[in-house]
Amino acid sequence: MKNYFFALTSLITVSAYSQKPIYYFDENDIEISEKIYLEKYRNREDSIYYHSISLENDTCFVQKLVNKEPKGRLSKKAFDVLISSLNKSNPKPKAKYTVIQYYPGKDRCNGGKFYGNRFDKGYLRKLKKEFSFNNYWVYKFDESMDFSSNSRVNWQLDENRTVERLFFKYHYPCSSFIILDNESKNYIGWLGEYGDSNVTGALNKFAQK
Repeated sequence: MKNYFFALTSLITVSAYSQKPIYYFDENDIEISEKIYLEKYRNREDSIYYHSISLENDTCFVQKLVNKEPKGRLSKKAFDVLISSLNKSNPKPKAKYTVIQYYPGKDRCNGGKFYGNRFDKGYLRKLKKEFSFNNYWVYKFDESMDFSSNSRVNWQLDENRTVERLFFKYHYPCSSFIILDNESKNYIGWLGEYGDSNVTGALNKFAQK
């Protein structure tokens, strides 16, 4: 069953009337019961928040928990490919951290209009007084939108889906961000809707470790 999960590829909304069996997995891809799944998803006492991701194949549905605050480390090879991709059209000097703010395309959370405090650059200027970092605004290709006409931020296309493949395996609503330590290659992020305070808080927390 473990390998079965990785063969699932299409995002769906699980129908309550479906005749297919439903399997539940935690954030570590371990199969769990529906009861445990719901307890973990609804639990807020330990300050760990989850997305509930729905997938389907020909014979079953899968409900998968994904931690909204991913943490990990990139290999040197993956890191080098990422930085090369980011700097291909938007070269920047070396810095301690890399901040990637990612737009996944239109969804129920947004209609392609770039509103919200995360698009106001004031908080980034304040952060730069304390931290050395490069910020990138990266978008997933969407033929219905003209990112070059948006003057609020300097958008760049996620060529070869490099950012998406490394950090955003599933579609998370609104937008997401990732912060990388360029020395250790460790990263922390937030998947789904966020504001400028989330970026500020994550960078401060990350720098203290």
